[in-house]
Amino acid sequence: MSRARNSLLAAAVADRGLAENGAQGQPLLFEEAHLSDDIWLALASCEAVARAGGRVGGAQAAAVLREWVDGQRFRNVGADRMKPLRDLAAGVPWMRSGSVDSAARATAVIRVAPLAFVVDISNDADRASLDEVVRITSVDAGDDAAVMIAAVRRSIHGDLVPDARALADSSALDPSVAAALRLAARHADDLEGAMRAVESTDDERRVRVMTAFLLGAAGAAIPKQLLSALPQRAELEAVIEPFAQLLTAVA
Repeated sequence: MSRARNSLLAAAVADRGLAENGAQGQPLLFEEAHLSDDIWLALASCEAVARAGGRVGGAQAAAVLREWVDGQRFRNVGADRMKPLRDLAAGVPWMRSGSVDSAARATAVIRVAPLAFVVDISNDADRASLDEVVRITSVDAGDDAAVMIAAVRRSIHGDLVPDARALADSSALDPSVAAALRLAARHADDLEGAMRAVESTDDERRVRVMTAFLLGAAGAAIPKQLLSALPQRAELEAVIEPFAQLLTAVA
């Protein structure tokens, strides 16, 4: 399985959470039967990249988001965090749709995380395009997203999630991003263990998703029982497959 597919599927597994322990030590079952809008936002980035054939800017990413809002891909578009998407659909330019609410930062980081497979933030043009895509939904998440992208890229190439201290001053990061980096570095090759270890917070699910995305990029195995029970698998694969094929073609 490619690192991109593994990363996205791991994030989807983590997104659903885990219910009580299964019988006789079997892996946990999912709490929810549907994927959250955070996962579909990340998949929208994959779709934009696949259509563009590589790096995307704000206009291309916003076009897919508008299309998916109109196509009702998102289940909870009325939520506060989804206001930028409502604004986009209403015709607000993507340069002005971003939220200043700090609660939008983690959602924006998850949304752009797949761009780690096509951008290198040490390249000025790539960093500029990343900042554009981030700004569509969050004015303040650019640095958080850059740290996440750097961590994913190191995970892909080094098979190990880097310590957050090697990337940035964690005190300046969104708390959910910092927590995900710490968890992923602590639970290498143990996706299920990392999911169990997430502390109960207001953003628990997003911490799980970011942690799993990092571990998936590093090559951590996804328990087969969880993967086979993943909801909306066909819809996921319909977006992931063209994205993964593009990455293979340009490698």
